Amino acid sequence: MIDKTDGANARTAALVAAMEKVVADMNPVTRDIFVLHRLDGLSYNRISRERGISVAEVERHIAAAVAALDLGLSRLGL
Repeated sequence: MIDKTDGANARTAALVAAMEKVVADMNPVTRDIFVLHRLDGLSYNRISRERGISVAEVERHIAAAVAALDLGLSRLGL
């Protein structure tokens, strides 16, 4: 019997590694805001207050991060 889990785990590991690379290559401020929101779960309002920037600026950084991830993963065929 073939274990399909190994293939899925390998694809997941490749995707995570690719995402880590794309995030690491982001502008440091964009990366910080992205991590605060997506990984730490902070709201746009809280990030805005803590970083001393507008909510609109937080939104721009999140949009830039998502676009960078989309482009970076597309370039890698993922």
